[in-house]
Amino acid sequence: MIAGVTGEKQRFARLAAAQAWFRARRGLIAVMFLLGIFVLLTVVAKSPGLRDWDADVSRFVQRGESAPLTAIARAFTILGNGPVLLIVSLSAFAWLWRTRKPVAGALLVAAISGHLLNIALKAAVNRPRPSEADEVAKLFETNGSSFPSGHAMTAVMFFGFLAVLIQVHVRSRPLRRLLIALTTFLALGICLSRVYLGNHFTSDIVGGIAAGLLFLFAWVVAYRRWGAEEFAPVVSNNPGSDVPNAAAI
Repeated sequence: MIAGVTGEKQRFARLAAAQAWFRARRGLIAVMFLLGIFVLLTVVAKSPGLRDWDADVSRFVQRGESAPLTAIARAFTILGNGPVLLIVSLSAFAWLWRTRKPVAGALLVAAISGHLLNIALKAAVNRPRPSEADEVAKLFETNGSSFPSGHAMTAVMFFGFLAVLIQVHVRSRPLRRLLIALTTFLALGICLSRVYLGNHFTSDIVGGIAAGLLFLFAWVVAYRRWGAEEFAPVVSNNPGSDVPNAAAI
């Protein structure tokens, strides 16, 4: 009986140790997972098999084509363009500056710099966009290489970091959830619009999302290091608040 109890305690101890190990390294595990997805897609981006699969998905998505849906998709795509995101980020920067959060504002504006990295990645991979040869209709004019999607990468980076700022600085839980749901909806809408409009394949979007999340991890680390003093008082001055601590990000 004693041996059985001892064995049970040992199993619980091993399980607790495994959980502690995972929690301590979950950020690194997530980064390695995303990096693995991105590298794998980069390697196979120009393979005929992947292109055939991507083309099948694009044709399936475009079966639901309609004038209202196309107008909505174009609106999402325009929202994901660099100039529009710059206007949005500068407006947010003005508000963050007035509320004494300059580091948050500066990093949010800088978040759209992921577009420059995307240009370099596209040049390196040089994957052609969907075309008539794939029997994919182009419903919105665009040019350049296809992988990874710049709209997806920048949208995830920008709206993802905006969601982090909302999580940290908005004290009302219902409002915080609403705003995070809105930023998630906008990012996903931008990503999905690119496939529907025939500007990108699905694997381009997945690659862009993976790269954007990797970029986002770097931005969160930067904010924890350089901007911790901006939101530490929010938590310390409001013990009953449900605003998360910086260490939880």
